[in-house]
Amino acid sequence: MNETMQLIVTYEAKTADSQTLTTNFEEIKAEAQRQVEKYSIDVTEENIPEAKRVMANFNKVKAEIGERYKFFIDKISAPVNQLKAEKKEIEAIITDGRQKIADGVANFENAKLEVIAARIAEYTKSLCDEKELNFERINTSDLIKLSAVTPAGTLAKATKDAIELKIQALENEILQAKLAEQEKAARDAEIAAQARREVEEKATKEKAEILARAEREKQEAVERARAEQASPQAFYDAQREILQKPRDAGDGKAIYTIRAEFEVKAPINAPHDKLTAKIKEMLAAAGITNLSKIEVLNA
Repeated sequence: MNETMQLIVTYEAKTADSQTLTTNFEEIKAEAQRQVEKYSIDVTEENIPEAKRVMANFNKVKAEIGERYKFFIDKISAPVNQLKAEKKEIEAIITDGRQKIADGVANFENAKLEVIAARIAEYTKSLCDEKELNFERINTSDLIKLSAVTPAGTLAKATKDAIELKIQALENEILQAKLAEQEKAARDAEIAAQARREVEEKATKEKAEILARAEREKQEAVERARAEQASPQAFYDAQREILQKPRDAGDGKAIYTIRAEFEVKAPINAPHDKLTAKIKEMLAAAGITNLSKIEVLNA
């Protein structure tokens, strides 16, 4: 290496607050720039081997300068590294000591919180027992904190008030549920009663209609019997009056009874059954099949 590129370092520590570090940096920098300018070439096909030798030499010089700088850096850094190591060891001792105290504080506070939790649960259960409530439905986890007790170790007033508010909220919830259940039971009972009334009213109405129809039919039979004993004309008039009163069919419709009188030509002394059979045949041909009675008047 060119002597002008030899690193020279001078370090002087006059006091703890006064240190001087001197190098020949400017000379090395100027020489490095001169060497780069001197050996830099424009690369052509013919001088590629020369360019590679220049590159290799630059790498060599760079490595030598780097090694020299590293030597002085390690030498000067040794006291600094010693201070860093000492600092780290002392900090570790203090950190460990602090952590032990922190663990002790945490353990102490956790034990105190367990006592506080037990007192909160005891107070909550006593109030719930008075009101016959299930204290397990009261969530007091948010109240378990160091400020929940007084310096004397008793529950603070704010903590008691908070517990009583939670119990009151549970009472309101239970009351609302009971009211809702009672309202539902009342609605269900009313619906059931209404259904029973409708069934009873329908049954009563149907029974009354059946009795009324039976009474009408009985009355009609009596009137027909009386009419049969009277003159044919009186019987006809009575039948016509009865037929003018339709019977209730019970489905919004009425049943009408239609009686017709007509003549049929047949052999002398023809049997009644043959006459009625002939009449049914004639009516069936006309589409009339629902016949309750056919009576031959003058046979």
